Amino acid sequence: SYKDQGLDAFVGAAHARGGKVCMAIGGATVIDNGGVYATILQDASRDAFVSKLTQYAVDHQLDCIDVDLEGNGVNQYYEAFVTSLATQLHAKNKEMTAAVSSWFGDKITDKAIQAFDFINVMAYDLHNPGGSTQPVQSSSVAESTQEVDYWVGRGLAKNKAVYGVPFYGYKWAGAKGEALTYAEILAQAPSAAAEDQVMIGGNTVYLNSRKTIAAQAALAKTYGGIRVWELGQDAAGDASLMKAIADGAM
Repeated sequence: SYKDQGLDAFVGAAHARGGKVCMAIGGATVIDNGGVYATILQDASRDAFVSKLTQYAVDHQLDCIDVDLEGNGVNQYYEAFVTSLATQLHAKNKEMTAAVSSWFGDKITDKAIQAFDFINVMAYDLHNPGGSTQPVQSSSVAESTQEVDYWVGRGLAKNKAVYGVPFYGYKWAGAKGEALTYAEILAQAPSAAAEDQVMIGGNTVYLNSRKTIAAQAALAKTYGGIRVWELGQDAAGDASLMKAIADGAM
């Protein structure tokens, strides 16, 4: 029943430019208790939910549904849900994708992994101020690549593993640490375009600079491509991380 007055126009504009549009369900809000998915994926509700999602994709000419269930959003009904959804979407020439991270990877079965057309690996947020008081890079090239390789090691075809990168960083200030968009960091510390570690207000800020993002984009060519979280956090002009991705992927 979700209504978005601009959705159809957006889909039409994307299709006119050769793009695909996926609708994500879930998100970080389901991490702690699963939210509505704690019940709606159960046997009594699952078939109707799958049918409604599929019909919504058809009605709005969406190209795929992205299953962004994280943490406790992945429950004992997850495998049955994604395999059923994949069957119905594929019958309508639609795709099914997922956003995943290894910290809840043991909740996702091998059969569920194989149901997806591709998987967007959240190869970022590997460290954050909520988990450590000591400043540390949240998504280094080495650790983010290890995160993507975890899913390949689980049986995901390498060309279906999409390498996720962050367009934000963390200001480490003890318990008061916070996330800052790349644009916000750059406005306060112009050297952030070239450096993964800068100082803002006496606090260490770690991010993925243009050089690091370009290196990850080059690596992503050996996998299933690259994804970002998220476009609205980028800066304009030559300092743009999207431009760095384009440069690194060439």
